[in-house]
Formats: sequence, C-alpha cells, structure tokens
Amino acid sequence: MKPSPAKILLAMPDARVAQEYQDLLQKNGFHAAVCSADFAAVRMALEQQFDLVFWETDLGAERSSQCATLLAHAPELALVFLSSDPAIGDVVAVVRGGARAVLQKPVSAGELLQQVHTELSAGEADGRPDTRKQQQSSDIVGSSFAMQRLRRDIEKIAASDTRVLILGESGTGKELVAENIHRRSRRRSGPFIKVNCAAIPGELIESELFGHEKGAFTGAFSKKQGLMAAADGGTLFLDEIGDMALPTQAKVLRALQENEFIPVGGTDPVPFDARVLAATNKNLREEVKAGRFRNDLYFRLNVLPITIPPLREHISDLDELLASFAGRSSRQGQLPQFSEEAREVLHNYSWPGNVREVQNIVERIMVMLADEVITVEKLLRVVPDLQSDGDAMLPSGAGYHLLDGRHSLREKLDFFEKQVLLQAFARSRGNVSKMARLLKTDRANLHRKLVRYGIK
Repeated sequence: MKPSPAKILLAMPDARVAQEYQDLLQKNGFHAAVCSADFAAVRMALEQQFDLVFWETDLGAERSSQCATLLAHAPELALVFLSSDPAIGDVVAVVRGGARAVLQKPVSAGELLQQVHTELSAGEADGRPDTRKQQQSSDIVGSSFAMQRLRRDIEKIAASDTRVLILGESGTGKELVAENIHRRSRRRSGPFIKVNCAAIPGELIESELFGHEKGAFTGAFSKKQGLMAAADGGTLFLDEIGDMALPTQAKVLRALQENEFIPVGGTDPVPFDARVLAATNKNLREEVKAGRFRNDLYFRLNVLPITIPPLREHISDLDELLASFAGRSSRQGQLPQFSEEAREVLHNYSWPGNVREVQNIVERIMVMLADEVITVEKLLRVVPDLQSDGDAMLPSGAGYHLLDGRHSLREKLDFFEKQVLLQAFARSRGNVSKMARLLKTDRANLHRKLVRYGIK
C-alpha cells in the first residue's frame, strides 16, 4: 500500500507567500495547509495531526512557552520557525522548547524543500530513535537525557513478564510508569489493577487482596473476589509496597512463590496469573535492615528495578511539564507568560513534591492568574511555598557569570545585586518598607533599583 503523503502546515502572516509555498509543496507530493500566524490558529495543528509545521513569526519568551505547549500536546510534530534576524538567545530558547530549527527569512523554494526532507527523515539515516514519538506513546513528558533513558528502560522492561520494582520520591510518577509498562506488555489487553498498600487499613488489606469467603469474619455476609483475582491475565500494581504490614508481606510472598493464594476464610488455593509491579518511595534495603520489610519478598520483587529521577535532576524538562499540565488542567488553555525573573525562580526551586507539585501549581496559576503576565510578585502571592526555598531565589548560573571572563566587574555586581533584591522581595512578600528595613536602605533608593531591574 502506498504511504499517505506527509501533512505540512504553513502558519504565515503573508497569504501570498503562504500560497506560493503551498503550491510548491503540493507539486512535490505533500499535503499542505495554510493558516494565519497567531498562536490560536497554529494550535489547529494539534487537531489535524500534521507531521511538520513551518511557523513564520517573531521569536521571544512567549514563543518559547507556546512552542513547549504545542509539543506537549503533539510531541510528534516537527516544528520549524521562520524569522527575520532572530537573536541568538531567542533561537536557543525555542530550540530548548522543542523546535527543530529556525530559518532566517527570506527562505527560497529550494531551502524550504530541503528542510522538509531533513525534518521528515530525521533520525532514520543514523538509526536514532524519534524521542518525540516515544514521548507521545508513553505520556511521559520531557526531552532531557534522563527522561529519554526512562522511556527506553520502560520499552525494554515491558517486553518481558518479569516482576518490576519502581523506585522514586513521592510525586515523581511511579504509577504513570507502571501504567506505561502494562500498556506495552503482552498483558496489555488484560486488566491493570492498582492496590494502594498505604491507604488500605491493615485489618482490611488481606481481604482486599485475596478476597474472602462468606462468614470469614464479622460482616462478611457474602463471598468477595479479591484484587489479585481481578488482575488475572493482566497486571497487579502494588503501590507503596514499603508500607505493607509484615503478616501481609508473608502471604504476598507465598502467592508470588506458588502462583496461587487462599482467600480469607478459605481452604482451597486460587491460581494467580498476573504480572506484579511494585513501587515505593522508601529505601527497601534500609527497611529490610530495620526489620520492617521481608528480605525474601524484597528479592522476589527487585528482579527488574527502575528508578525515576526527582525533578531537580532533570529541571530542563520544567517548561515542557508546565505547558503539558496547562493543556490538561480544568481550565484548558495556554500557560500564562512568565517574566524572566519569575521563570528563573521556578527553575531554581527544589520541587520537593516533584512532578505532582508542578501539576498542582499549574492548576493554581491557571485559575488565579489566567491571561496575566506572571511577575515574581504575582507568582509568590499564588505559590507562597516558593518563598521558603532559599535556592529558588538564587541564580542558577552564578558561577558562570562570576568566572566566565566575558563580563565586566559592573555586570557581575549588577547580577548579584539583582539576586539579593529578589531574595529580599520574596522574604518581605513584596512589601517595600520591609525590604528597605531588611536591606538597610531608604525606600527611594530601593524603588529606583526595583524599577531598574524590573522587579515588581
């Protein structure tokens, strides 16, 4: 069967030029559509499933955010910008946001066709995997090396039927990884059953896991199927396994060893045929040493361990996460634009709650600060937790600015003065009088500096 032609979107303000490009592409066997160059029109690419988008527009911080938003929804897109005399910093920003390239106008017919062939064949000639397609198929957002490696590990692990122990701090996405392993496994047509071992009371968890016979205990008026039986032919996900009580651990161990279990109050074993994935934010080796977790169960589960890194170790993915959660929030739409200072605060924050905390903060921002440019003051008002993290107010590139040999003493002093003002601004919650007292300076001088550095 002949493959369908690639779909290309031309988002351009000049209808005449767009028509010329469209005719050129269609003559060369491509399907080409045209839309205006505003962001709302470009988002049609998400609905029409284009392979490649040429977007003619001026670059800047807003475009970087919009680029990340587009690719968070449609990570398979190849996005190329066309711009007049773009600044190097702006080019770097949109490429970090996921753009494939930035072409300087005017772009000839030959250059356009060459770029089309380059983008559509990207990754094929050298055998490299298309990380965008991997990301789309896994729902795991991020282009960093850490996230690319995580997606590769998931693909490898999913191909087997071995038990997996998923490790990671709270909020890193352990359940999402478990779901992805299941969806790629040979058991994907079977059920995915989650058991939150920390949420079910100790006196009830055995009944929930193994089921019970009628009359097994007070209140057992009828026979009940357990979650292990419900997972037959599919995957059983034991979340927060480190919180499971020792007596229950012993019975789970027997089920894994014998591939069968006995319901509470029963005598006849029930066959158990499900892949077991377990997850915890605890160090199970230390739990074993402390006598809180069975050594034999630990080794039964830890056949294929996979560790999810905390967000602070792949902070370069933050913009993609922000844009992705904005599109999935209860108030779906484009993430509001951040000032440079506000974005720096977010990137320097330690994110103790990891990806889950990003999702919560985005939801808050979308409700409280929709259609606004977010300054440091607004950000700290809506997300006061940022003020308790001193690192969030420190420059991520301080060492670079201090020793790079390319900045004058004046530039270095200005850089650090701005960081001191940002910290004082956060600590005083934007109260200028408190800032002046904290910095031992007068209000007039402080006001001039706040204006100079755009802190408001």
